[in-house]
Amino acid sequence: MLITGIESIDKLKIPSNTAFLVLGKPQTAKLLFLEQTIYHSLRAGMYCIFITTEKTPLTLLKDFQRFKWDVREAIQERKLIFIDCCSNYLERPSRLEGSTIIQSLSALNDIMIALTHRVRRIPKDAEFLIILHSLSMLFHYNKEDEIFRFLQLLNLRFNTERSILLIELDESTHPEKVINTIQHIVENAIEFRKDITGSIRIKGTIETEWFKYVITTEGLMAIS
Repeated sequence: MLITGIESIDKLKIPSNTAFLVLGKPQTAKLLFLEQTIYHSLRAGMYCIFITTEKTPLTLLKDFQRFKWDVREAIQERKLIFIDCCSNYLERPSRLEGSTIIQSLSALNDIMIALTHRVRRIPKDAEFLIILHSLSMLFHYNKEDEIFRFLQLLNLRFNTERSILLIELDESTHPEKVINTIQHIVENAIEFRKDITGSIRIKGTIETEWFKYVITTEGLMAIS
């Protein structure tokens, strides 16, 4: 089940076997939403695999600490696993213990192999969350048709009765045709926008109206 810590979403009781495109422009709190979802999913007993292409795991851990979301025990118990696609590009790469390093952002097959290996080690009776942040970065290193095939395989292989998939995309960097193709593959979307305040809505098999959110010391919170 999708567990985000946002009451307006959690009360929908969105079941596993669901994939979402997390879509919006920069500075609309998409990454914060993903991190908050990880924290609350871990608290509910789920396993989480975070495929990161833009920030190192150590940098992401600082984000968690900012909201006092303690995930250290989950990392030690291998309930939170990072597939790290960006540390290898640093002059002095630093590795988080237990993470899997991917040598190149063009190595889509390596990402799939690493993910398969990690999922196989999750207990058969446990639900799990797979997050990819960000799909947009992969477009800089791979052809469009390669990305689409990767997404189709990801959805086919890992969108199961035990899993939730969340795939982040920067809406501002892709043409409408590409976004529409990805939405067709993934089927559902959690959309973010920001005017004076931020707003979220869900589209797909389950739909909501736009509802506003604010960022508090405890993370994202829906407001009426």
